[in-house]
Amino acid sequence: FFRISCFLILLYMNSVASGQPLCTLPVGTLSTDTSCNNGEAGCTVGALAASADTRNLLTCAEGYKGNLDTRNVQCPVNGGTFDLPACGVAPIILNWPVNSGLTNSGQTDGQFYGQAVSIPIPKLNVLVPYNNIQFNFVVYDQSPAHYAVGTLHILSAPYTGTPADLSTSASLIASSVSVDDSSFGGKRWTFPPEVELSPAYNYYFYMESQSDKSLSSHANGYPDGVAYISAGQNGAFLESNGDDLDFFLYGLPKVNAPPQAANDNV
Repeated sequence: FFRISCFLILLYMNSVASGQPLCTLPVGTLSTDTSCNNGEAGCTVGALAASADTRNLLTCAEGYKGNLDTRNVQCPVNGGTFDLPACGVAPIILNWPVNSGLTNSGQTDGQFYGQAVSIPIPKLNVLVPYNNIQFNFVVYDQSPAHYAVGTLHILSAPYTGTPADLSTSASLIASSVSVDDSSFGGKRWTFPPEVELSPAYNYYFYMESQSDKSLSSHANGYPDGVAYISAGQNGAFLESNGDDLDFFLYGLPKVNAPPQAANDNV
C-alpha cells in the first residue's frame, strides 16, 4: 500500500510540474524514454513524441510485435495508458527443429503418429490463448516437406488407446481434416477460431489416419514433448524410444482475450 501511494504521489507531482497529464505505454511496448514504459512514473505526449521521426522511439519487447506510430498518440487521463497503435503478443510459431544441429532420420511409413507439444509462455508473462491453429508434420528428405493426411486430433492428455478410438477419447479437444495449401508448400491441418491453446499447457497431436510417407524425426530433438507411435489401426499408441517428430505449429493470440493464470498440465 505504501509503495502504491508513493507511486501515485510521484505521478501526481510529475503531472503538476509538467502541466500535462502523464501516461505509460501498454505492456510489451517500450520507449527509449524509460519513464514512459509500463510500470514507470509516466511521461507526457510531448516526451513520447520528442524526435523528428517519432516511430523510431518505440520498440516491441521480446515476444511481441506490431506497427508502432505515435503521430496521433493521446493520453486520455492522468495516470492512464497512452492510446496508440501498440505491440501485441506475437503469434506462436513452433518450427521444430530450428537449427538444431542434430541429424534427422525417417520414421517408417504405414504407422500412426502423435506428438506432445508444450505451448510456451510469452515474454513478460502476458498469457492469452492462441487460436487459428495450424499444424503439420514433416516428410523425411522429400519436397514438399510439410505433411498432413486424414484426420488429426488435439488432446489435453497423453493417449494410449488405438487410432480407431481417438475420436471418443475423454481428453479430445478438437479434430481437423488435412487440406492442401499451395501457398504453404504442402498439406496441413487447420482448426476453427473457437479452438484455443493456452500458454504453459501441453497438448497432444495424434493422427487417426495411417501415414503414407516416412516422417522426419530427431533423436531426443524436441526438449518439451515426446512422440507416440502406433503400428496399426487397432494397436495402442506407445511412447517412442527417444525420437521426436519434426513439426510446425502456428497460432494467433486471441484478440481481446483476458489474461490467464500460469499453469501447467504436464
